[in-house]
Amino acid sequence: VPGDTKATTLSGIIADVAGSKYIYLMDEASPRAVENEISEIIYEESSAYFEGVKTEEEVAKIIQSRVQILLDERK
Repeated sequence: VPGDTKATTLSGIIADVAGSKYIYLMDEASPRAVENEISEIIYEESSAYFEGVKTEEEVAKIIQSRVQILLDERK
């Protein structure tokens, strides 16, 4: 914006960088991104159940653990 001195001050630069990081983090933490990753986890882990390698309970625990780790990492 012409005449805007905000970006030329230290606090203005910090605000611009913080705003950019906020937008990036919001994009990365969007529900759609998380839903896609959760769907991938379910798809990956459920094959062991359908192949008879693991029980339903084992697969459910693994999925729950992986999803919790995913959510914890996004905090």
